[in-house]
Amino acid sequence: HLPPRNIADYATFVRAAAARYAPHGPSRPASLTGSVSNWEIWNEPNFDRFWRPKPNPEAYMALAKSAAEAIRKATAGETLVTRIE
Repeated sequence: HLPPRNIADYATFVRAAAARYAPHGPSRPASLTGSVSNWEIWNEPNFDRFWRPKPNPEAYMALAKSAAEAIRKATAGETLVTRIE
């Protein structure tokens, strides 16, 4: 419910997750079954319930851009999703 304090740290995490869980991720263990090819970057960042203390479009866009770049560096062909109602 709280955005990360450091966007670079979040991007590092996202890149590692994509590298491990994407269908063709470079860090994917051979024994891992299933994969993730659609990535949601945060959930409903326009609600204060999910982005506290209050929604911040500029901060969300910086986070989304950083996460998208991290996913694309880790693997190609993934779908990035966000949900704003």
